[in-house]
Amino acid sequence: MEGGEIGWKYSVLKSIEDGIDGLRNVLRGKRVVFQLPDGLRGIAGDVARILETEGAEAIFSGEHCYGACDIPSYLFDIADVILHIGHEKMASLSFKEFNRVHSKRSSAQIIYLPINLKVDIERVCDAIINAPLSAPCLIITASQTYAHILPSIKKCLKGMGLTAVLLPSGRGIKTHGVVLGCNFSAAGFWNRKYQEWDVVFIGDGNFHPLGMALWKAGLMGSENAHVICARPWGASEIIDPRAFLRSRYLMVERTMDCKTAGIVLSTLHGQCRYTLARGLHRLAKKHGIRTTMIAVEHLSPDLFSHIGFDCIISTACPRIALDDYKNYDLPIITPQEFLMAMGILPMPRYVIDQIH
Repeated sequence: MEGGEIGWKYSVLKSIEDGIDGLRNVLRGKRVVFQLPDGLRGIAGDVARILETEGAEAIFSGEHCYGACDIPSYLFDIADVILHIGHEKMASLSFKEFNRVHSKRSSAQIIYLPINLKVDIERVCDAIINAPLSAPCLIITASQTYAHILPSIKKCLKGMGLTAVLLPSGRGIKTHGVVLGCNFSAAGFWNRKYQEWDVVFIGDGNFHPLGMALWKAGLMGSENAHVICARPWGASEIIDPRAFLRSRYLMVERTMDCKTAGIVLSTLHGQCRYTLARGLHRLAKKHGIRTTMIAVEHLSPDLFSHIGFDCIISTACPRIALDDYKNYDLPIITPQEFLMAMGILPMPRYVIDQIH
């Protein structure tokens, strides 16, 4: 293993160990089922040993885990405590919708334990300064993993002569500036004042900044709405939504003639939008489209390979329709895209699906 990998692993485990140490009175003597993001599955054994040292019975959930919403329903049957590592709780993750499709109410306690990684602040600020900024005023955002450095980034940018703000991340998310895969509130586009500001995202991957760019493009009625992405290792790039928008409009056009559709109802704790799925079912019926609600925990292309529908409308995680659509034989669209296909929402102003 390279020295950099060893240092990264130590940093992650130190953050987790410190968090668990603060929870020792809650976890001792309990059956703790813990979840890790897919990128951290390799440290499951280390985390189990940390929990056992604190007097807990440790069970690792081997399912894929993509976010705070991704808690399999069976965990509530086997755990005293569900320890969700790597993400912050969202207020939308209530049991209200979940309990409407599950007959049993669970007494399992859910604890969210974010991970804070060390980052070279000056290197990230240099990456932002060297990016093609179009305004001296910046909205700075980050994925959960790097949200703890945002106040330091703001201070650093101020010293470089730039105005930077941290905006609320959405209902119930404590840390300002946090962007999730289904909630882009921290970009501030709900306020006209900020729609002309540059948005900077600090983190790995492209979906979070792409989601903000799509939201901005829809609100402004223009495809020319980019987001600046500053990587934790000091690189920067521009995330341009235009090509992606064109692919989504083509997907909407493919579904305009659909006569039958499956409406996906996720049974996951944080993705269960039963009211939305039922509303779409009733709306489709009024427009002469035969729909069937399909309850699933985790979506995969093979589930729909021979299911007999013209298209799939997903009320589960928005990323499934937007990020994984190429893996599906059938057109798979978001609820908002379905409304576009029926002419209820205007095509030029794209509305991205978010879970608030």
